[in-house]
Amino acid sequence: MREIREERDAGAFQALREEWQALVERAPRATLYQTWEWNEAWWRAFGRGKQLRLLQIRDAGTLAGLVPLYVSRHLGTPLRRLALVGTGASDYLDAIAADGCEAAVACQALAHLERARGFDLADLQQLRPGSVLLSASHEGACHRQLIAQEPCPGIALPDTWDAFVARLGKKLRSNLGYHERLLERTFPGARIALAGEA
Repeated sequence: MREIREERDAGAFQALREEWQALVERAPRATLYQTWEWNEAWWRAFGRGKQLRLLQIRDAGTLAGLVPLYVSRHLGTPLRRLALVGTGASDYLDAIAADGCEAAVACQALAHLERARGFDLADLQQLRPGSVLLSASHEGACHRQLIAQEPCPGIALPDTWDAFVARLGKKLRSNLGYHERLLERTFPGARIALAGEA
């Protein structure tokens, strides 16, 4: 039986650090923007005046899912807006769910939010296609509206550093060569490689 806990104390960031990091390791859909480090830094920078709402979904005591949220006044109105921690400065926000628990975590979190008090508007932005929360089919949901926003830019990278450099213009290749030599002089033995390159 899964239980849901809602933590509103900012000290929960520190208390959950190790469990959060372990959950991200077990969550194949997690991105940089779901890491403890990103969320904690965002909260320190932008959390002032906001009320934290960390939803923990636990299975036999183990953290199976986490939805980092906050409530704030919306655009100077009396409306209380619920949003994901990281909104505005991050791409691809979402619930964090252990492999195989995605649908259950999303459904349980959304069901909890439908019953919850303390906010007037749930504004869950920057969800990528296929997001755990976006994909959740939840019966009896309150009024929902999906609005496409700006896409996250991306670029396909070649398989090797040399192939990447070959795609650059002459001047940029020259500047890059200068900086590579400077790096080698400053840090002998340093090597530039794409992730996954041997």
